[in-house]
Amino acid sequence: MEKGTEGILARYLGAEAAAQTCACPEPARLGAVRQACVLFADMRHFSRLAEQMELLVLRRFLGDFMQLFVDSVEARGGMVNKFVGDGALAGFQRPGPAALAALRLHEDFLQLRSRWQAASSAGCRAAFAALDLAVGLSCGAIFLGNVGGGGRYDFTALGVPVNVAQRLAAEAPEGGVYCTAAVRAEVDAAIAAEALGAVQPRGMSARITLFRLRQG
Repeated sequence: MEKGTEGILARYLGAEAAAQTCACPEPARLGAVRQACVLFADMRHFSRLAEQMELLVLRRFLGDFMQLFVDSVEARGGMVNKFVGDGALAGFQRPGPAALAALRLHEDFLQLRSRWQAASSAGCRAAFAALDLAVGLSCGAIFLGNVGGGGRYDFTALGVPVNVAQRLAAEAPEGGVYCTAAVRAEVDAAIAAEALGAVQPRGMSARITLFRLRQG
């Protein structure tokens, strides 16, 4: 690829994904199955907020959230994979750093929400009061690489852990950090974990033992 392309791609794919893409002569073939911990963050009651805010203001709020996400993930060795509307996906080599990133992200998000709520109109303040962030963590084998066709490819993560993390965040009873038993088993004992029993995420056949993580 041309000089400078990697730097441009890094703004969209992240540094690691951009480096892998530029090093491969045929991006369509880029990809591998890896063991990883997947982190998916999803804003709860975001649609209500979107109804109250002007689009350009809403874009600024999302930009602030995305910056928090990048900072929390990359500070602990993770790789940001993509932003999906009001959600975001990242991957880590191990569950421990992923759990720390998730807890910090949720804490920082609540502070961000408070700042925006204080500076907003009455209608938006009520919407911010209901806004929260749920984070799902799951680990296992994923495919990390390019998918697509016709010359248009997307660097993404695929696999059951991705689906589980997304479902945990989307179907969480409230905001906070939620994880599977496999993630809990590798998280530092200093992090408190509340057992919530077995759940069956929508669209999935297997039941999952669910935990909620809290900073000890």
